[in-house]
Amino acid sequence: MNYIRLYTAVLAMLTAVHASSIPQPISCSSLLEATVSGGVQVLTSVDIAAGALSVPSYSGGTILNTFPLCHLSGSIKYGADGLTLAASGANTLTWELYLPVTANYNGRFMVVGMHQ
Repeated sequence: MNYIRLYTAVLAMLTAVHASSIPQPISCSSLLEATVSGGVQVLTSVDIAAGALSVPSYSGGTILNTFPLCHLSGSIKYGADGLTLAASGANTLTWELYLPVTANYNGRFMVVGMHQ
């Protein structure tokens, strides 16, 4: 499987819902109803208060979020070719996304992934 192609498809999907393309602020929970490409599902949407997310750091400490976030998780079904997004696809990629609230968004977008 060519993971570069799959990652490109995922990046394209995430860019499609990129915060700067949304003309007005929307609630985190309303993203559950977002219309995305076939095969892509938003499964959960959770508001996270400032300081409520604790992530272990590589240096041994913990990192807390300094502003509120919207935590989304979902799945993407795709075909055996790794290119075709399809609701009936045989393969599934699960994803998580943390979006800052509009007031704290600086216009930058970064994707971090891990190949297993």
